[in-house]
Amino acid sequence: MKYKFIFYGVLIGGLLVFVIMNFFNTKEIKSIDTTVTTKWIWADSLDAIEAAPLSHKIIYEDSAVRILYVTVNPGTLEPVHTHKWKSLAWAIKSPPFTLYHYKLENNRLLISDSFTAQLPINKVNVWEPESPHSIRNTGMDTLALYRIEFKH
Repeated sequence: MKYKFIFYGVLIGGLLVFVIMNFFNTKEIKSIDTTVTTKWIWADSLDAIEAAPLSHKIIYEDSAVRILYVTVNPGTLEPVHTHKWKSLAWAIKSPPFTLYHYKLENNRLLISDSFTAQLPINKVNVWEPESPHSIRNTGMDTLALYRIEFKH
């Protein structure tokens, strides 16, 4: 049991150091803009952990931060979900994918736009809270990234 806590402590500490070092050493920070600029209006049921649990796993959470490991298998369209808090994320595997944005119309979520992208490997991305979206992995490898969400 003791070794399990040491392992998780080292893992989380290493991830945080990695993110912070990359954050301060990176001149160009790329962002996928799904910015929410108004009051948060989305239901808690759309939170990534609840709405897309197969692709979003909590590896650490406390009252200030939540660290997720996100994976999307080749050919998979993950369920529509949101991310309520600003976050730092970095991909460890990034095949091409299509990102779909959704809007609420007549109490239904409808695709409002989409684009194809590919994240840089091991480069920190700063993401604002994200309104409803989903990702379809169009590549041949699993999309895998870590995301640190800063709760407010």
